[in-house]
Amino acid sequence: AVATSDGGAATTSIVQGLCKAWINYKQAATFVTNDSFNISSVNDDGAGLGDTNYTNNFDNANYAAAGASGRYTLTTSSAYWTFPTRGSDSVYSTSSTSWTSGYNPSSSTLTVLDMVLNIVNIHGDLA
Repeated sequence: AVATSDGGAATTSIVQGLCKAWINYKQAATFVTNDSFNISSVNDDGAGLGDTNYTNNFDNANYAAAGASGRYTLTTSSAYWTFPTRGSDSVYSTSSTSWTSGYNPSSSTLTVLDMVLNIVNIHGDLA
């Protein structure tokens, strides 16, 4: 499907721009998937570490993955982030992405933490 701007000058492919996989999950205490799309399973790889595995694989490992997370506990006031990273290892493959949670933007260090809310979305071409 193609969408056209109000003036008719610009068009975009809706299918190409859609999010191809996403997940809303809790890591703290027990790993729980709240809701997801095109995610077959999630691996809990330890404190603040997880992998999303796809139902339908991506065409290549050059897709765009972004994550966000909420708080370490329901009562903490600091916000944290989830990133597609795992040290120096490659985190992107056509079938999964590795995530690290716990980056606090008000601190210069990464403390890897299990979060009560993680939201991840992945854009790219499916195989």
